[in-house]
Amino acid sequence: SQAGIDDAEADGAWHSVTDADGETDLLLRVMRGAERIALLIENKIGAAEQDRQDERYHLRAARAQNEGKYDAFVTCMCAP
Repeated sequence: SQAGIDDAEADGAWHSVTDADGETDLLLRVMRGAERIALLIENKIGAAEQDRQDERYHLRAARAQNEGKYDAFVTCMCAP
């Protein structure tokens, strides 16, 4: 619910997912009815933000959506 996704059930979770634009620390996929929604999470424990990191997360998410891996996505950065 913190990411704006309500009434969803877990469908899968992966860590350290990489592609040409970098790495997604944690990728969660949930189902809301028949809709597959991905939540791409950057977990900033102690490292500084990298150049264009937020933009690259969005690019990775949009590319995977276009490839049919999910129907919608949310990106977020978590920091203590």
